[in-house]
Amino acid sequence: MRRPLKPWILPLCVVLPWSALHAESPPRLQQHDQALQMHRAGDPAAAADLLMELHRQYPSEQRILYDLIAALSAAGRDAEALGLRDEVGADAPAYVHEALGRAARNLRDYPLAVELYRQAGRQSTGRAEPVAGVMMSLADGLRPAEALQRFDALPADMKEHPLAVSYTHLTLPTKRIV
Repeated sequence: MRRPLKPWILPLCVVLPWSALHAESPPRLQQHDQALQMHRAGDPAAAADLLMELHRQYPSEQRILYDLIAALSAAGRDAEALGLRDEVGADAPAYVHEALGRAARNLRDYPLAVELYRQAGRQSTGRAEPVAGVMMSLADGLRPAEALQRFDALPADMKEHPLAVSYTHLTLPTKRIV
């Protein structure tokens, strides 16, 4: 004799396997997401610490490496960010090269900063950040005439980018008003 199926069993057969599958995402993904939330909330130092630990545990995870470099740079830990440069391939996202460029510029390695910002620009054409980074690095590296030439060659929409305009006016006092 077959027993009738209880009405509450069928939903459990669907819900339990689904919830177990989704509740058990790998801890590294949860921690990575947590670190990204910290960074977005304005605490890049805490994010960098968590990402550093994750990078030690999962050194082959490129996304962790990339976000670690961005967090280190944002936290002002520029030497640490540049120390990871050898682990980054040329095909890394533009934001990684921008973070490395910012770290190099902060450490006054202007030729390296220009190289890294140019790499970011090659990967992400049309964005103002890599262009502004090159200009800032040139201006900081005592090559203001070259920085000014780059500014003059910018498309009109990039000339109005707040970072490019403000930095160029602050560091290049001979700059004519556009």
